[in-house]
Amino acid sequence: MAMLLTADAPKKIPRGQPIRPYSINPDGAYSIGLELEPDLAVGVLTDLAGRVRARVERAVERPTPAEAMPVLAEIVLELQQAFPLDRARLLGAGIAMPGRSLPRV
Repeated sequence: MAMLLTADAPKKIPRGQPIRPYSINPDGAYSIGLELEPDLAVGVLTDLAGRVRARVERAVERPTPAEAMPVLAEIVLELQQAFPLDRARLLGAGIAMPGRSLPRV
């Protein structure tokens, strides 16, 4: 698996051992986000820095759960084709979809 952190050049400090700062390795891992709206299904593949590496949109018309799942699965496949990656570096996926609106107080 790729390293999640990268070591930067050591920095000398007035006293003691030099410090070695670390930063997030954007290519260390990825995640997939899916959003389902009444008229649009969207998928994005992002790196650890939050940059969108691939995006897929698909028009839908108020899909039922049974209709939406194959569309979302196709989007995931297209994301993986648009930005090939080692599946071991995929941290997970999340789905956002509209629900009942709560009254504003």
